[in-house]
Amino acid sequence: MPQASPRIELLCRVIVGLCSLWFVGVAAWEIAGPFGAGHYAAGPSFAVAAENSLRFYEPGPVPTHYLSAAPRNNEIYCHHPWGFYWVMTAFVGLLGHHDWVVRLPAVLLSGLTVPLLYGLGRALWGPVSGAVAVVAFVTLPIALAFCNLSNLEVPAIFGMLLLAWSCVRFLQSALRRFWWLSLFAAVFACGMDWPGLVFSALWLGGLFLTQIGFATYFRVSNAPAVRRLLLVGGLLVALTVTIQISWFARLGQLGDFLRSGSARTAGAELPLAEVLESRRYWIELSFTWLAVLIGKLMLPVLLVRVVALRRPLEWCVLALLGAASFHYVVFKNGADVHVFWSHYFAPYYALALGALVATLQPFFEWLGQRAGAHWLATRGSCWPQVAALCVGLLPSLFIMGDGVSALVYARLTGGRFDQRGALIHADKDKVAFMEWLAPSVPVFSGAVLHPSMKPSFWMSWSLGRPLFAGPAPFVPSSGRDRFYLLDARFAEGAELKRLAATFQADVVGPYWAFDRALPVGPPHGFAIRRRAPLGWERYFISGVHDLYAVEPSALHAWEAQDHFAQPAGLPKTSSPKDAEELRILHNLALSRGDAGAAAERLAELLRGADLGVATDYDDGTQLLAILREPRQFRILFRAARPPAHQQQFRVFSRVSRPKRWSLVPRDTQPREVGLQSSIPRPLWKKGYVYSLAFELLPRPGFEELYGAFSGPYAPKAQNRAEPLVLARGVGGG
Repeated sequence: MPQASPRIELLCRVIVGLCSLWFVGVAAWEIAGPFGAGHYAAGPSFAVAAENSLRFYEPGPVPTHYLSAAPRNNEIYCHHPWGFYWVMTAFVGLLGHHDWVVRLPAVLLSGLTVPLLYGLGRALWGPVSGAVAVVAFVTLPIALAFCNLSNLEVPAIFGMLLLAWSCVRFLQSALRRFWWLSLFAAVFACGMDWPGLVFSALWLGGLFLTQIGFATYFRVSNAPAVRRLLLVGGLLVALTVTIQISWFARLGQLGDFLRSGSARTAGAELPLAEVLESRRYWIELSFTWLAVLIGKLMLPVLLVRVVALRRPLEWCVLALLGAASFHYVVFKNGADVHVFWSHYFAPYYALALGALVATLQPFFEWLGQRAGAHWLATRGSCWPQVAALCVGLLPSLFIMGDGVSALVYARLTGGRFDQRGALIHADKDKVAFMEWLAPSVPVFSGAVLHPSMKPSFWMSWSLGRPLFAGPAPFVPSSGRDRFYLLDARFAEGAELKRLAATFQADVVGPYWAFDRALPVGPPHGFAIRRRAPLGWERYFISGVHDLYAVEPSALHAWEAQDHFAQPAGLPKTSSPKDAEELRILHNLALSRGDAGAAAERLAELLRGADLGVATDYDDGTQLLAILREPRQFRILFRAARPPAHQQQFRVFSRVSRPKRWSLVPRDTQPREVGLQSSIPRPLWKKGYVYSLAFELLPRPGFEELYGAFSGPYAPKAQNRAEPLVLARGVGGG
């Protein structure tokens, strides 16, 4: 193993210690927070599978929903190895049903990955390269954004690095403990995800060629130990994969497994340049152009180091690149959907930068000798190593700002980097609705989701009950489909009116829960209250979103009853708790014929709002103002006559300027950001005020919001160009 002076060793260990604390701190940020929509919802799917396994003693995972009976063979998920499902089963079985338990395995494995990365870099090139690799890893955007994602990537990366480090240390020291650790790491890596298998094959295959096939050229001195490692390790890798595939076949799922592979490779025949260009923004946001450039430049350098300099142990870095490239290029369809598919390149980039430092270090020694400063090159001098360390840290210093920006953006969006312009929901308010509803749903019952609910993996976990998708019901039921859930912002007004006249409903903000076992009556109303997190909540629960709670609200009940032909008792007026209740009070005053009180409420509602966007439309509708609340926009409209068609006011954003001092260019893709009113527009009443409220999920850079009505016979703005510019300079982070 390369030697270094005690001072350099200490300095590098301090750097690695600080980086470890930083990375664990990032991974544990929001560890106890609620899940929501997005890629982060993969974690709850593992936890649901774990609870299904514990309940029915089933080793195979059923990750998408809770089961009311033992799973059939065709319900068991056979697209990936089951290793991490078993890890999650152990955590959930020991620690219980908690959001922090779902994230804990990823937090622990991410924390262990940092010293493991240093150990590998230290064993290959010395402490300076190891420290540089660690700093590169913990500042890389993709690594920061997904370090607490309890999915397959974090454990597979840990397993691959553990296998590489333990093999390198065994070949350097011939200590038996590293031999045993290598065998464990090979099984662990292959059991987490298929890239672990690809890496194991490339790494062990490369060792076979260099340590046995060309042992004389590479000057191998411990051939018997190498043969034993490769023989037993290769057999264990083959046995692990064979057992897993045989299990799939025994369940009758081998055909489904092969079909899933074919589906994820769809489009792989397209030119690579075209594929990468289509993902350009994702790649640059995940790595920055600087990291991509370093990774490309180091490929031939590493090949030269392995072959020409006879350093076969550095083949593990190229094996990491091979596994990541295979995963990213061959499984094109998967990479087109999942931005985190490129996560496997992160350890390659970090180690490639470490190899760059090791390559430059002799240059600094030569430079000192050429300059005549012989004291710089004397034995034991730290200068060349310090210079190499400083140069190696420079790329990470440039990338660090974009890494933090990507981390915040990922937490805002649930791990989604733009989704190519599609509307993104954080769904934190929907989580509050699901958790509020959970005690009302019998344990072994469930709920049916209307398409407007946009089902996601986290929903079963938050409700703690089985969920099903289905059309709107017509008849009562007390069975497992007793509850029917709907999001009024994405539903038709006529369908809502029919359901409200047929079943008892709880209206919770924009969400409706119909209980088909109860006699029909006026809807009950509840508000979803927002508040900023305080103190420790900002770290452990939510640092980028507000916290939500459900409370009874007579005003929300009145609004639902007033619009859905139910007896509408007039609630006593009281101090409104938020802008939404103030808006409802205005409408309540109008319904009573009290124009003076309505005007007072409207003036109070518009106090502090942006009135510069006020616009009249040719059908009489008025855009009154925009309320810019913390983390949220609220667009206020005054209704005219109810429209005959479902005309929606759609809001989009475009990035007008990139973030300052950023290596990531601005995203040129417009993105839909606005949501609809919780009262469908065909049901609006003349003179009433309605709001379109949506949470701000700003992209890196400065955004501009604009909007217009869409749909058949959409009203046109009078005396203003469309689409209307609603706000400028949004974000800036």
